[in-house]
Amino acid sequence: MKKITLLLILPFLMAKTVHAQNEHLKLSADQPSAGSTVGFTYNPDGTILAGKKKVEAAVYYMDFKDSPADDVVLTADGNGVKGSLNIPSTAKAFFLSFAAGKIDDNNSQGYFYFIYENGKPVEGAYGAKALWCSSSLSAYSGIKSSNIPEAIKLYEKEFELYPQSKAEFSSNYIMALSTSGNDQYKAKADALVNEMAKSGDEKQMQVAMSIFMRQQKKAQVDSLASILKTKMLANLSVKGKKAAAIDQEKDLAKKELLIDDFAKSFPDDLSAKLSMVDYWRGQTAKAYLNGGKLGDFERVYAAINNKATLAGFFNNFAYDNAKQGKDLELDARICKLALDLAQKDVDNPAPRPFKTPKDTKHYVEGVYGTYADSYAYILIKQGKYLEAYNYDQPVYEKNKGNIQIVETYVDILMGLNKYQEVLATIEIILKRGAATAKMDKDLKIAYVKTKGSDAGFDDYYAGFKNATDIKLRASLSKEMMKQPAPGFTLKDLDGKTVSLADMKGKVVIVDFWATWCGPCKSSFPGMQMAVNKFKDNPNVKFVFIDTWEHAENYIDGVKDFIAQTKYPFHVLLDEKGEDGRQSKVVSAYGVNGIPTKFIIDGNGNIRFKHVGFAGSDKGILDEVSAMIDIAMQTDVKTDNKAGEE
Repeated sequence: MKKITLLLILPFLMAKTVHAQNEHLKLSADQPSAGSTVGFTYNPDGTILAGKKKVEAAVYYMDFKDSPADDVVLTADGNGVKGSLNIPSTAKAFFLSFAAGKIDDNNSQGYFYFIYENGKPVEGAYGAKALWCSSSLSAYSGIKSSNIPEAIKLYEKEFELYPQSKAEFSSNYIMALSTSGNDQYKAKADALVNEMAKSGDEKQMQVAMSIFMRQQKKAQVDSLASILKTKMLANLSVKGKKAAAIDQEKDLAKKELLIDDFAKSFPDDLSAKLSMVDYWRGQTAKAYLNGGKLGDFERVYAAINNKATLAGFFNNFAYDNAKQGKDLELDARICKLALDLAQKDVDNPAPRPFKTPKDTKHYVEGVYGTYADSYAYILIKQGKYLEAYNYDQPVYEKNKGNIQIVETYVDILMGLNKYQEVLATIEIILKRGAATAKMDKDLKIAYVKTKGSDAGFDDYYAGFKNATDIKLRASLSKEMMKQPAPGFTLKDLDGKTVSLADMKGKVVIVDFWATWCGPCKSSFPGMQMAVNKFKDNPNVKFVFIDTWEHAENYIDGVKDFIAQTKYPFHVLLDEKGEDGRQSKVVSAYGVNGIPTKFIIDGNGNIRFKHVGFAGSDKGILDEVSAMIDIAMQTDVKTDNKAGEE
């Protein structure tokens, strides 16, 4: 993982003055306190937002409970803007984000502030910043890489001021030490976690077990789990024993009786934010539905207070069944349950950790759109095209870039014989270069239905394709880079050694993936198309580096996945990195998320980096093909220049 080292100009205890008197952001209070209102002014001159007309701001509060966030109302103030913050009484620290397309990262420092009491940061403040530094939370501030060394210093400052904070932060502190890349820190981490594992204290042992789980040390996890289970069973309260009995019961009818007894014995649980009774009833309802016992499902489901937690399960159950053509009437009923629950969340969205009201609105509307698209898909299967249109058309209008939603919408238009609209809809995707093979097929059908024949279709389609190719190449040319690719030598699934150096002279496509990564697997049909296209070209080589697996025997899982899917991929296995995970090569390439692809030219230089999956198999084929072609042309130019010299 790439590290950023921050220059600390003043000691920690003087950090408040530096923060409050920041060149761009000034607070009305040098030492913000919990429950207070704090004003601020922000001047973007000299930042990445200089000259931007519409700057937006958000504030994120860290309290280790609800993690509330808010959109900040800004008003003009000279060359900048001003606003105010209503700091929650539970806050330990907070950070602000200023954005206008891009986020002002304040030279990779962000705008982070402690909450103060009696002249010093409150308990948890330094720990909050340490967590922010070492996790994806800093991405809210536009910071692209974590800063583990800084986080370690902050945790240690927290423990110095508040020794009792070790109970809250020990796990994160030890993980920071173990992933620091520093041998002394790693040795310290091992000593600390082993000490906790042997302490005999249940809480410390649970922390140690969680760390061992994150480090994928199965033997240590199993050992501690066994010890803790014995300890917990020996010390269980009446409530704990009843809960354990419910968890262990396999017979659903008996489990229901145990749940009802728990609810009567502990009625306060029913009104709890995270009700165990609701959780158990939800699991039971799922089991009944999966088993086809609809009457039992409906009875248990009716007794659940917080039904919203089941929405995702309902959507997936219905959509997956519908794809297989199973009981479409039931699928429609279950998917409608998910859709109705999502609509309630749209009407009255519940706060989410680290999501502002604006972000939450966007999120819940996105969830509703996904479920509405699933419901429309099922209605299409039932031949109910007009009803499907009524649900999917508003969703399409908000999600014209979502390939799956566009495909569903096109299916509806085709079913309604709206061929002119089919052409217009697919043309938008064609111009983006993201059309799928199915869209190409539907486009031709709609063209023939509209024109009366296929005369002129090839020229019509080629016009879009040529324009898209030109646009794609122009875009990729701006993304080109030239930096030496880190070398690697790894084993493939047959145990053979493969080295990047052995592929010198070829254009190499390195695709980092994992068996648990949904977007990785979704991208594979498109990557297979690319592999097939270049399979006879001796100057192009694809390697798929499996990385970041969690299971102890992950190699068997990788082999099973490739065997079952029959992808013709040359899979290499990443090795253990400094952080103790399967991460050696992926870390060397500075990858923060997968799938990530690198296009390496014949001279061993990285020319392109592509992160994520946009949802179109054909789009992947076109993009990867263009990057390969550009990389090969670059090699030719380089070789020619060398020859001229």
